[in-house]
Amino acid sequence: MTITHHPGEELLLSYALGASSEPVALLIATHLSACATCRAAVSEMEAAGGAMFARVAPAAMSDRALQSVLSRLDVKSPERAPGPAVQSDVPSPLRAYIGDDFEKARWVPVAPGLAHLPLMTRGGARARLIRARPGAGVAVHTHRGEEWTMVLTGSYHDETGQYLPANGG
Repeated sequence: MTITHHPGEELLLSYALGASSEPVALLIATHLSACATCRAAVSEMEAAGGAMFARVAPAAMSDRALQSVLSRLDVKSPERAPGPAVQSDVPSPLRAYIGDDFEKARWVPVAPGLAHLPLMTRGGARARLIRARPGAGVAVHTHRGEEWTMVLTGSYHDETGQYLPANGG
C-alpha cells in the first residue's frame, strides 16, 4: 500500500530539529516507521542541520566540562538480556506507551462503538489512540488548535477522502 497522506514539511523539519512536542514527535516517529519517503526527507533535513553545525565555531567550555561528561559515562545502567524478537502490529514508537498488543491496552469507551486510549498530554498537545467499530460514526464536533490523524489498522473516510494504514491493513 502506498501512503497517500504525509506530514507537511514543517512538521518533519520540526521533528528533525528536535523541536516537536512529545505528542507530535510520537505521531511523526510512528509515521516514519512506515514511510520510507518521509524517513528519507527527515534524514536529509538532519544531514543539512548537521552540516550547518559543523560550520559553527566551537564555544569555550570550562575545564571541568569534559570531566563531568566522562564521569557520567562511567555510570553503568542495569544490563538487559536481549529478548526474543517481538511480533506485533503495534508500531515500535508506540510500544513504550501501550505495549505490544492493541487488545491488551486499556481502552476507555466514549460512545457506542468508539473508545480511546489517552497516551499523554504535554502542554496543550495531547496524543491518544482511537478505536472505532466498523460503521461507527463520530458526531460533528470542533477542536481548538490542530488535529492530526494516522490510521494504524482498518480505515476511515470523511469529506476529504479515505484513509488507510501504510501497510494496507
